[in-house]
Amino acid sequence: MNDVQRREHDSIKRIIATSTSATNAPKLTEALVPGFPAELAKLIDVEALISLAGQKQATDTSGAVPDNISSKYIMSKLAVKYSLRGAIKARNAGNHKLAEQLAHRINYIFKAAKGLAVQRATDMCDTLNNNLSICNNVTTADILLINDAITNFKAIESEPTLLIEEKKAEGTDKLILLFKESSGIIENMYDLVYSYYFEDDTALVDEFQLAMQIIKTGVHHTGLNSTCIDANPPVNAISSFLMNVLIKIIEIDRTTKTDINGLGQIVKFKPGTYHVEFSLTSFVTQTLIIQFKRGRMLDLQIEMKRITT
Repeated sequence: MNDVQRREHDSIKRIIATSTSATNAPKLTEALVPGFPAELAKLIDVEALISLAGQKQATDTSGAVPDNISSKYIMSKLAVKYSLRGAIKARNAGNHKLAEQLAHRINYIFKAAKGLAVQRATDMCDTLNNNLSICNNVTTADILLINDAITNFKAIESEPTLLIEEKKAEGTDKLILLFKESSGIIENMYDLVYSYYFEDDTALVDEFQLAMQIIKTGVHHTGLNSTCIDANPPVNAISSFLMNVLIKIIEIDRTTKTDINGLGQIVKFKPGTYHVEFSLTSFVTQTLIIQFKRGRMLDLQIEMKRITT
């Protein structure tokens, strides 16, 4: 969760605690405040879902990465090692076309996107295998080692991407919807408390209002929450979230950069219509005209496109 979401989550838990305390619960029964228990039950359910989504968003997807990188590196290393040996034989035999097909450095495979890396390793392995009579410093056993490494990498190559997609769908995206839902429920709860007790129990009304605001400071500021993602991430990308995107509100010269989860936030500025710029090296700069309302945080998801050459 970002800072605003954490504060809002704390506020939701405080509202639940206030509503269920030994002092206040007897005043908020169905008999005394019709409809309040049902709204409270909904808020409790939403809070539980927010907690789960927060845990999902905080999931460490890096655990899948070391195996993936290791398997990719082994595949790259074996394919390049034996192909370079074969390239020497091909060059000495005057077969320069074959030498060019085989003479690659490790990043030719290792830095390539997943599908392309597999294709390059496979092509080099097949080329070697089809020319063992020339590349006689490479054996059938060496070819089998390369093939095994390719198979191992292909078996896990999608795992990090799947974990990250799940993290986004079940965490980041779900949190935005759940917080919006909770805001409507809390508004209903406060209106019920106020309508029944604004004359007879101002202390309860004030306590409830304090529960909404004491930790939730910042939520009532005018502000912008942006999640920046790669519109077309490479297949080997660890995440579609974009870090270090520069977000700038041009008219007031306020800036921020997105974090590792693609989140960037600017708060506490006057409401109005502004030009907001999103820029990152190698991506097309976007400028949006956005109207900000007083006391409202605007949530945006920005898909950024890569510059094509």
